[in-house]
Amino acid sequence: MKNILESIISESKLPYLEAKEKAWKIYSCIGHISCPFFNGESIYFTRTGFDHLIRKGRASRAKSEQKRRFALIPHVGRIIKNPHTPVIHRILNIPFWTFKEKVGEGTIKVVITQELRSRRKYFLSVMGDKRLFSEKILVINKKPPEK
Repeated sequence: MKNILESIISESKLPYLEAKEKAWKIYSCIGHISCPFFNGESIYFTRTGFDHLIRKGRASRAKSEQKRRFALIPHVGRIIKNPHTPVIHRILNIPFWTFKEKVGEGTIKVVITQELRSRRKYFLSVMGDKRLFSEKILVINKKPPEK
């Protein structure tokens, strides 16, 4: 768990363009992931999902928010593949599933949605609460030096 937190914090400190390029490189290689929650059905990673990390509707998200989301991309696959990840299902105009994973004091949420015509499920977003990005948590969780 400590390695996950350290990874998230260090990734979120990268300069914006470097963080975006690195996240896109990882994201674009995923393609699709088999999901046990959906009985092995594939979750597709499309340009729409990546664009949603950058924008909400037509408005751009703050660069700091984008960087936090980019830092979580390497953990999305593990969360979707985990058959024990808690999932919340809700329907607005279209169905959404939120996969939640507790990491230290924080939570990573991965949002999956479904195209109405094709019925394919695809990645829409990833987010983490601010506790994931706090170095104070890492300091608290470290063991004191042995004497």
